[in-house]
Amino acid sequence: LWQYARRGTLDRRFVILLAVGAIPLTYVGATAATYMPAVLLRRAFALFLVLLASYSAWSVMRPRLLSEGSQIARLHPGFYSVVGAIGGFGSGFFGVGGASFAIPTLTLLFGLPQVRAQALGLALVFPAIVIAIPTYAHAGAVNWESGLCLGLGGVLSVHIGVGLAHRLPEHTLQIGR
Repeated sequence: LWQYARRGTLDRRFVILLAVGAIPLTYVGATAATYMPAVLLRRAFALFLVLLASYSAWSVMRPRLLSEGSQIARLHPGFYSVVGAIGGFGSGFFGVGGASFAIPTLTLLFGLPQVRAQALGLALVFPAIVIAIPTYAHAGAVNWESGLCLGLGGVLSVHIGVGLAHRLPEHTLQIGR
């Protein structure tokens, strides 16, 4: 978030709107996941990945499928909280997914450029850290050693990804999501 904010691509007003929806449903999702049998959670995650991949592909292809003069209706920013709620639940329930859902939604339904959508999508990571990790830890489902190593790797390399996101063309970023 800091890297995107530093480059001026993070709109704090929209971060707040996303967080309003994300915070309560991140907790709901994380709590639900801790009570779900592991095999059912794995199956739900596999289904989520298939649906997410389909949605991402559709969101990239839809503008190309519209006729030349067609306009895509844009949603009012007040609906960011709905995106935050759905993304927050996904982040809490699966540990990932909030940003993966939010980014194509913000580009397709709100008309945001890809880089701005990516910056806002990362705003959904914060509730997952502050709410979901303690919820999973309370249930005894956190491997701190692995998690800290993964987190350190992300912190040390995130600036590379943000730099690339600001240099690559919009369409290339959309395909890469």
